[in-house]
Amino acid sequence: MKLTCLRFVFAFSWAILGLGNGWAQVSKTPKGPVPEISGVTPNSVPPGGSGDLVITGKNLAPGVSLRIGCKDSRNAHIDSFKIESPARAVAHVTLPESVPEGPCDVYLEFVRGPGSEILPSVQGTPEVVQVKSVNFGVSNSSTSMPVGLGEFSLVPDDDLKALATMDAAQASAQKMADDVKSGKVNPMDPDFMKKMQEAAMQMGKMAQQGQKFAQDGVKGELLLRSGSVSFVQEGKTIFNQPISKVQDITQIQDPMGSSYKIFRLAFSDGKVYGLRAPQSSPAKLDNLKKKLGK
Repeated sequence: MKLTCLRFVFAFSWAILGLGNGWAQVSKTPKGPVPEISGVTPNSVPPGGSGDLVITGKNLAPGVSLRIGCKDSRNAHIDSFKIESPARAVAHVTLPESVPEGPCDVYLEFVRGPGSEILPSVQGTPEVVQVKSVNFGVSNSSTSMPVGLGEFSLVPDDDLKALATMDAAQASAQKMADDVKSGKVNPMDPDFMKKMQEAAMQMGKMAQQGQKFAQDGVKGELLLRSGSVSFVQEGKTIFNQPISKVQDITQIQDPMGSSYKIFRLAFSDGKVYGLRAPQSSPAKLDNLKKKLGK
């Protein structure tokens, strides 16, 4: 009998706290009109997307905050939430790239202070005002928000050419070393010695040039949105091209053996851009190719 009563108390507590739904639900309601959500625009976002959501509803008031819970309890990160009127608010959100497709729950919450007044959520434990099953979710086909492909700095055309020259010089020097090792050439041959001297001079220039590439440049963001790929640096769009025009993306081999990575992005109209990933957050070629359909 005691065991049965204990089970009942446990089940009742579980239901009251809302633990069975993965979120703490509070039976209390704030004094005055209860804030409600009637819609979210856009109604779907892509994994890895970042941008503005417009929240419409009623009784939206200062002190009320937003939370979005998606599949597997992976939450959208609310970068900012601004209530513009009792019927409208704007949230800037960022979704994890790993979040799976599926519907998301939209929560309004607040913190109750003395006398039941609403306080900003950072000042205490938030209480859920509403769990709204609005038409909102995560979709790989959504183009409503740009998806960040990574942080890069732009490599100038002259540096791209220098890297190509450095790569060719290193390949030539390696071939000469292999020819000597295999006995294909006589290392004392005057013509061969001249080539070796030229290669040594070129390698010296490479070492000096390599110092230039050792520093991170001005960072920008490679973005994917609505069937196009763009690079934005310091608020300026450097390029914006349809994904269909992406001819190839390759990783340039660093001749000096540094840890940074430089990607060469070529388009069918002949435009070529060099993008260098910062050492702090190196991009992966396979991931870029997958995102760009290559």
